[in-house]
Amino acid sequence: MTFMYSILFVAFLLFALCPLKIHTQAKPDFPNYEYCVTEDGAFGLYKPKGWNVGTQRYPNGKRVFVTDERNLSYVNMTFLENIEKQRFHES
Repeated sequence: MTFMYSILFVAFLLFALCPLKIHTQAKPDFPNYEYCVTEDGAFGLYKPKGWNVGTQRYPNGKRVFVTDERNLSYVNMTFLENIEKQRFHES
């Protein structure tokens, strides 16, 4: 029984005291970004240089999108002014 506890203790020490490689996110490369304000002045955002920003108006909100030069990558965010509760609740 003592032998089993000794093995567990050694295993614990190996895992507890050995440094683990921590993978952290790289620091952002801010020189490759530029600040942009949408045409209507409602949104300001940082985007990669050369990317295009656009907005689209909806009856109950707005969509802001950013695309690369070749339209292969994009980011799109929709902001609603109000949410129709009737759609989500049964009568």
